[in-house]
Amino acid sequence: MQFQAVFFDMDGTLINSEMLWKEVEMSLVSKRGFKPELNFHLSLTGAVVSDSISAMKKRYGISDAPELLAKELEEGVLDKLATVSSLPYAEEILSYLTARQIPIALVSNSSHKVIETSLSKQAWQHLIPKRFSADDVAFGKPAPDVYLYAAKSLGVEASKCLVLEDSLNGARAARAANMTCYALPHSQDPSFAQIKQENPQHFHDLAEVLNYLISLD
Repeated sequence: MQFQAVFFDMDGTLINSEMLWKEVEMSLVSKRGFKPELNFHLSLTGAVVSDSISAMKKRYGISDAPELLAKELEEGVLDKLATVSSLPYAEEILSYLTARQIPIALVSNSSHKVIETSLSKQAWQHLIPKRFSADDVAFGKPAPDVYLYAAKSLGVEASKCLVLEDSLNGARAARAANMTCYALPHSQDPSFAQIKQENPQHFHDLAEVLNYLISLD
């Protein structure tokens, strides 16, 4: 294994929570008398909450304060996280890397509260002791800040880190940090083709990534 550390995005990469976010966003819009557009909300996949709120206000003409909308969005997501499930092979790939003593960290645009609530439901949470949020830095993904912060915190070179990401924002952040990115785009994501085009190393799911990593041994 040529990597000094492996960084995992959370929503849509390790846990099946992307549509949960979209459901809450669309409910927020509906409650204000607007008709939500699913493809628009899917295009926000991987965005930091403040950017999603800004885009939603502009798209629908919502007048509420950004802080109020962000609070409502996060609270709605937290209420639904009790039902969130792990994506297939999340535990297997984390166990594989742990057995090889390769440092692992979670690097997410979600807040620390959302991260901790999400992981508290997962049997494999103990395999990711290091957890970084966009709240730790000035700018969230697609800026590279949170990935660079994670690498510095772990004492590893950015160029020798592997990142697993499902979104366009996340993949761009990883590449901007000069890290290798394995993309796991979802077919329903409007950016699906673009993610694959921008990331030559793209995979169908975590099982495929795991098999590829094993082949590198």
